[in-house]
Amino acid sequence: MKFIALLIPITLLSYKLSIANEPSISTSIKINLGTLGKESDSLILDIHLFDSFLGSGYKLFQSFSVFANDGSINLILPEISIGSINIRNKDKVISSSGSVIFNGETLFVEPDTFKEVLNVRGGENEFMQENFTLPFNLPSLITNNRSFKDKMVQRSYDLQIPENPRLQAIYSEYLKNVVAIVSQNPKSYHLLRKLNDNSSNITLKALDTALSIFNEKIVNTEQGRKLKTFIANGKWLINKPNLNIVLLEDGKGQKYPLEKLMDTTRYTLIDFWASWCVPCRQFNASLVQNYAS
Repeated sequence: MKFIALLIPITLLSYKLSIANEPSISTSIKINLGTLGKESDSLILDIHLFDSFLGSGYKLFQSFSVFANDGSINLILPEISIGSINIRNKDKVISSSGSVIFNGETLFVEPDTFKEVLNVRGGENEFMQENFTLPFNLPSLITNNRSFKDKMVQRSYDLQIPENPRLQAIYSEYLKNVVAIVSQNPKSYHLLRKLNDNSSNITLKALDTALSIFNEKIVNTEQGRKLKTFIANGKWLINKPNLNIVLLEDGKGQKYPLEKLMDTTRYTLIDFWASWCVPCRQFNASLVQNYAS
């Protein structure tokens, strides 16, 4: 295997959430704390949003003091978002929800009678709870088939199923079901997220069709932009890009056509890394070890 290491200058940018520069959406939260509200004079409701920029879970977005058993909160978000809701006192979290979609619909929040969990009803959240898994994973008849092997369904410019008529028929039906469920729920942010999660199992053609069905508000969210990019990159590969036009620059400023760096007789691995990136530098040790062997 031929290894090529190119140190490319990268500018590290800090991101600051700015609602003014993003399409905003208003969500109303109706609260009924029941007996929980009677046990404490002052409770705090925390709204956490998924930290998609770091990919490290939920980050606190905003907190509200709750002084009464029943209350209402108006929340202004940068766009349709997914997150969670916690009720806490000064010392600890008393009740917490699972995943919640904030999409402009009124949400009804109340503690479960038997568990320390917040029920969130209203709009798409009920649909999400009823269809949490959704039929977007590959059918079990394919994955449990005796002839199934790792990477049996793989992307080679687009997905291909082995020459097995039965599996091909199952997969074709699976794609129809994916498009059908999106057609039935064109306003579902939950479905869009599931499409992104399972995009490697679905053909670009089916993904493109599904994306065209969603309404404009859904498509213009971060998840919509992410799926758009995935599809665009796939189409670029399908068109067999001319590698001569891809130029890579080394640390001295010299530019190399990507095609000239490829070894036609062996595999070529091109590693993009930066000196300030700790995981990159840790991975370099594995590259050196593999190259030596």
